[in-house]
Amino acid sequence: MSDQKYKKVKKYKRRFNPKLIKHSRNYSTQEIANLLNTTVNTVSNWYKIGLKKIDDKKPSLVFGKDLINFLRDNKTKRKQRCAPNEFYCCKCKSPRKAWENAVDITYLDLRRLMISGICEQCGNKINKLAATKNIEELKKVLNFQVIRNKQL
Repeated sequence: MSDQKYKKVKKYKRRFNPKLIKHSRNYSTQEIANLLNTTVNTVSNWYKIGLKKIDDKKPSLVFGKDLINFLRDNKTKRKQRCAPNEFYCCKCKSPRKAWENAVDITYLDLRRLMISGICEQCGNKINKLAATKNIEELKKVLNFQVIRNKQL
């Protein structure tokens, strides 16, 4: 069998690199799709949710600066800040507290530690990285169950 039969399948990416886009250039829908390695349908959906076109004529053109701002705004909308006693739960897709504030701590190195717990809503395992210099603040809001040193 030849290798030409197997096509490379494009994978959809949720994070796009705005550094690939030039501020002073105009981009068509197809050029945006090719540049960001996504589909034309994705770019068309972006028009519906707020990407500004230059005008209503065909082909649809977008200023590079508008495209950069749109991608950065969408990225910041998805981010969610967690309080010191909260973790981001991947199953619930929102910041949650650990069950009874009970957590385990693992020292990764001299500067970082991993805080692990169980989500109080869904029971899923939740993790968070923190700096060792913030350990005193964390002791005030969390109940440490086990403290471990990671063996390298």
